[in-house]
Amino acid sequence: MAKSLIDSGLVEQLPDPRRSLYRLTDSSSDTRNAALDALTALEGAMMARSGISASDMKVFRKVLASNWGPEVIDEKELRASNKCKKGKTNERRGKS
Repeated sequence: MAKSLIDSGLVEQLPDPRRSLYRLTDSSSDTRNAALDALTALEGAMMARSGISASDMKVFRKVLASNWGPEVIDEKELRASNKCKKGKTNERRGKS
């Protein structure tokens, strides 16, 4: 995913031998502003159509910004990951 963002000129990778660091490029500002405008319009439409309040929307944004865990590449990987998590949970409880 990062490669396509870098290739499109939206993101650049910073040199750091310890980790992968990325930042938005200056040339990505028009794209970012268009995306933010679209999200604002979508939020307004959601609020108007569903009747939810601004405080509900704030909670919704918080949920979307939460850590959802690692990126899922495909369904098979997700199932394998869940099996590993269940096994670790059971091991901690003294079960196998």
